[in-house]
Amino acid sequence: RSQIKRGLREVERTESGGAEWADAFHAVYSHRMRELGSPAHGARLFRRMLEEFPEHARVVVVFDGDGPAAAAFLLGDGSRTCIPWASTLSTAMSRGLNMALYYECLLVAVRDGSAQFDFGRTTEGSGQYKFKMQWGGAPVPLHWYRLDAEMAPPEEDTGPGRAMQLVSGTWRRLPLGLTRRLGPLLVRQFS
Repeated sequence: RSQIKRGLREVERTESGGAEWADAFHAVYSHRMRELGSPAHGARLFRRMLEEFPEHARVVVVFDGDGPAAAAFLLGDGSRTCIPWASTLSTAMSRGLNMALYYECLLVAVRDGSAQFDFGRTTEGSGQYKFKMQWGGAPVPLHWYRLDAEMAPPEEDTGPGRAMQLVSGTWRRLPLGLTRRLGPLLVRQFS
């Protein structure tokens, strides 16, 4: 509770809604994804989901000063809300704005009548996993299946290889504008 209160004291304002907040969401999301070394989906994808499914899709944005500092994309069906995409600028993390963001997302879900909140997939034991567990979540196993032509058993996932680490490190150093243009083209190949 103290972490939430601290984060809420730091918040300039919070907004939630539809397509009118797509660009604010994407500004935070694409910036953070570049910091993590990963291409981001394009703003158009999120805007289209908000326009096509206004009763099921929503954005929550936490502002710090003049700009967005944390943002989440929520999907709901009336009884359950999930948060497949959420990001907080690294400069805002130390002030607890990520806690304020999740608190606001939970409030939105409750106002929408949701009885369940799905925090999304996370690797067990990771920092994100620990962050989500402190909200009182309960893990549900998600099984991954991979089929190949030889029907061989899947190889054990040992994490990113050396080549992927090099690509990720290079991506982090690219200009933000370039990653915002290239990201949607690349992420289609992996998602």
